Amino acid sequence: MRADRLDPLVWNDICRLLRIPQVITEALRRAHAGELLVDDTSARLHQLQRACRKAERQIERLIDAFTAEVLTLEELKTGRTGLQERIRILTQQEREFRRGQHQQMHLAALCTNIGALCQAIHSGLQTLDFAGRRKIVELLVDWVILSHEDIEIRYAIPLAGVSTAGKKETLPLPYRTHTGVAQPVTPFEQGL
Repeated sequence: MRADRLDPLVWNDICRLLRIPQVITEALRRAHAGELLVDDTSARLHQLQRACRKAERQIERLIDAFTAEVLTLEELKTGRTGLQERIRILTQQEREFRRGQHQQMHLAALCTNIGALCQAIHSGLQTLDFAGRRKIVELLVDWVILSHEDIEIRYAIPLAGVSTAGKKETLPLPYRTHTGVAQPVTPFEQGL
């Protein structure tokens, strides 16, 4: 397919996508589903903190046993080293868990604001020049797959600042367009 025919199809599809914020919010909801439920988060956090306190008490007992001359210095060092490593691992898991909670809150905030964002973006789409349209296409379009009469457009929303690992994260959208149908296939229509 020639680029002069493909470009308007892709651009019109992007405009349709941004008129349907439910597609993006549904993808965010599914990304959210991989996280622990809110009720489970406080229990998991308390479990990590309890395990850390337990290891700290075990270190105190080892020191008391050494002071009472029940343990040798070597036994104290060996036991204490293992427990300190356990505390380090538990503390790291707690930090990662808290970062995950922060990411989950960030995704929830994105879900609540996505409708207004789509509406604001959509209102200015028709007035963009070629350079502006190109930036939007580069930002949102992950793949364009051409096969005979069908065109499939796969989108991915960039999620800067959401990744806990500091890498570039994108949110793939379950959104496809076929030229024969001329309507977007939403996740609800796909049965997702």
